[in-house]
Amino acid sequence: MFIHKIPNISDNVVYSNDDIWFMKDIPVEMYFENNRPVHQYSITNGKFKYRACRWDYVLANTYELYHKITGQYNLFNTRHMPMPLNINMQKFIWFKYENELLNSCKKAKIRQPHSISNQLFYYLDEFNRNAVNKPIYNKFICKSMGLNDRTKCVDIENIIKSSHIACLNDNETLTKRNEDNVRKW
Repeated sequence: MFIHKIPNISDNVVYSNDDIWFMKDIPVEMYFENNRPVHQYSITNGKFKYRACRWDYVLANTYELYHKITGQYNLFNTRHMPMPLNINMQKFIWFKYENELLNSCKKAKIRQPHSISNQLFYYLDEFNRNAVNKPIYNKFICKSMGLNDRTKCVDIENIIKSSHIACLNDNETLTKRNEDNVRKW
């Protein structure tokens, strides 16, 4: 949420979580075209529906602030992969909605039910027509796997070998016992 505060940061950055690995070279054009972020999601009208996990609370908060800013109820079909972000959008939204964003970060080293996702900035780039919308992940092989108690090392190995970008998501279903097994691999 505070990427925009990094001194001398570029206007355009690729944000990636700690469970994502770039396995092969990726051209910059996959993420930015004519100095605009390239987005890979589809957008639909509608209100968000809970599935009762922690991430759902974060998404609901994110959509709520998005609605407050835009006046629209939109849903975004995004993938858990690297996101191209325009830092100027992030700075502008922090300037206008600092209280809401600061409250979402309170007492939260990791996401909490009161948090807002930085996907908000990604969605607002699209809303403000600051992004190029096209399926960037169809051009390259990007694979994601949620690690859980049924995860096998051979499955992890196959994703890593066959991907340009790999995401091994340590979600809420991974128990401590299997987390140790995955780490050993």
